[in-house]
Amino acid sequence: MGIKAKLLDSGAMDRALTRLSHEIVEKNGGVENVVLIGIKTRGLPLANRVAEKIKKAYDIFEKYIEDGLKENPPFKGVGKAYIRFASEKPKLFQLLFMKEKGVETKVERLLNNAEEYGKVVSSITSVYPVTDVQAANLYKHLWIYAHGIAVLIATRVCTFSDEEISDMLTVVFVSLLKEYLNKK
Repeated sequence: MGIKAKLLDSGAMDRALTRLSHEIVEKNGGVENVVLIGIKTRGLPLANRVAEKIKKAYDIFEKYIEDGLKENPPFKGVGKAYIRFASEKPKLFQLLFMKEKGVETKVERLLNNAEEYGKVVSSITSVYPVTDVQAANLYKHLWIYAHGIAVLIATRVCTFSDEEISDMLTVVFVSLLKEYLNKK
């Protein structure tokens, strides 16, 4: 007779819950509209553990962004941190930012939901003679550019040194800034 059940040790259980957590995020295109429900005796503790795993994934990303905001200038630091996250945690980056969403979303909505958005925009307007709207547009363009670099790195299509990334972000920002200042 074959084995009916296999007991998992704590490491195997942890890996299974991590995979389950990732599957939930993947299948739902994020966690915005996800509710975890568990039966009190066993399901509730399991649902809580899965929720904690999902939160941990987002917390890891948020730590990178917080570190980026400490750099000077902060808007460039956030772009570099986003790319560094893709490089150092490619599977997690792919899970959080490269899965098909259920509905299309405007870039502005994505950025406005990000906690760092206001800090980045104000870091631009405090140094450069641009309006809040122009600063928001600069950030949008830089984010799209940084996302492209991050995807190339996370999927191992290309590699770039930290210096190359910094130079690329600077060139794009300066070009966009000149364009906005010439429109005045």
